[in-house]
Amino acid sequence: MEKEFSTEWQSVLDSTIKKLLTDAEKTITQLSTSTAQSFAVTLRSNSVDAARIQQMLNTANRSGISAVKASFTAMSALAVNAQRDLSRELLPAVKAKMKSSYHATVNVPRGGGTFDRYVCLYNSRISLCIRVLTTHTTYTLILTPQDEGGHGNSFQSSGSVYV
Repeated sequence: MEKEFSTEWQSVLDSTIKKLLTDAEKTITQLSTSTAQSFAVTLRSNSVDAARIQQMLNTANRSGISAVKASFTAMSALAVNAQRDLSRELLPAVKAKMKSSYHATVNVPRGGGTFDRYVCLYNSRISLCIRVLTTHTTYTLILTPQDEGGHGNSFQSSGSVYV
């Protein structure tokens, strides 16, 4: 169960990080291109040769796009690594919260329908654990001050959460 939670958590974070960085990269690339175009218009109004302006514009756009892509590739790698570290740090907390679910299933009354009661109890306890851990993690990430030396990716428990 812990592996399933961890895998799903990483998948959600990976896709969110990728979408946010892709959107930001597209916006910055558009701003860079727009700025270069605006600069070219200003140069044309000051009677600079059109062929020379076009050559400068092409060079500026290529350089800008390359720099933006390189920066966002580095940011993506950093974000994914920070997210992976966070997930690894959360796994012991997930295991600890899941123990009560494992122990509760031992006390399921035997007889007809035991397996169904077992599955129902386990699923309800698991759902509660996942909701509590997700909420706790979200609040911890939002409310915990980020360390200046690191990259703000260390998990710091802000208190106990009971399931």
